[in-house]
Amino acid sequence: MVEANDSGGGFWSDVRQPQGSYQVYGQNKTVGAALAATGASGGFEFPSVDEMNAVLAMWKERQASISAKKNLIERARGNLTQLADDTESQGYLSQMRDSLDLLSNQHDSMLQYVENYIQKLTDATGAKQANEEANTAALKSGQENQG
Repeated sequence: MVEANDSGGGFWSDVRQPQGSYQVYGQNKTVGAALAATGASGGFEFPSVDEMNAVLAMWKERQASISAKKNLIERARGNLTQLADDTESQGYLSQMRDSLDLLSNQHDSMLQYVENYIQKLTDATGAKQANEEANTAALKSGQENQG
């Protein structure tokens, strides 16, 4: 389960605890109890692996877009030239370099955040897939034992 534990407001302050949980009954009426219990923690949980994969694809597109913009920043930095040999031109060039350095640092930070988030989504997707497969196997096993 992907949990949201940010108590500082922002996006996570709008995420609400699930209003109800569900129980999947097997032969011993406990299959799925662990799954149903996950909704009680107040965290956020994607409803399906397919939805998680769709969100993951959107973040990977964002990552590609951000990576492409890095080249633009580097090109702009490389194209800086002093217009004239005077104090004003030197000051302008210095300010532009400082601004592009700040932009590059902010860009790198944003790219690192996106890459970390993609890794967390990938891990959560794998865990959810494994959980769904285990629940499906338990249900099939319970049905075979009843039949």
